[in-house]
Amino acid sequence: APFVNPDTEPRLRKLRAQVFSSLSHTWTVEEMAAAVDLSPSRFHAVYRAAYGTTPTSDLINARINAAKELLISSSKSITEISESLGYGNLTHFMRQFRSFTGTSPKKYRDSARSGII
Repeated sequence: APFVNPDTEPRLRKLRAQVFSSLSHTWTVEEMAAAVDLSPSRFHAVYRAAYGTTPTSDLINARINAAKELLISSSKSITEISESLGYGNLTHFMRQFRSFTGTSPKKYRDSARSGII
């Protein structure tokens, strides 16, 4: 497994916090790698070693978790939620949400509101 350099670890942590606090930004692996001063391939390997997942999967997971939270706690439309989390395409958001949760955003919200979840 790739070794995570002790100097790199705090930069990764800081980047991950930054990514998670600005989910509306359209992050690319290249941009994330540049932020921690690594090549994209090295960044990918180091990130996976540190967090057990790829940077892209981690980002998608964070967006889906934020969407779940917003679907339950806000009255924003699904389109508004999708856009606020960096999805330029509603269909893409809905497909990704369903693949991660097994249900559509609307069904998720309806179930949560009726106390099923």
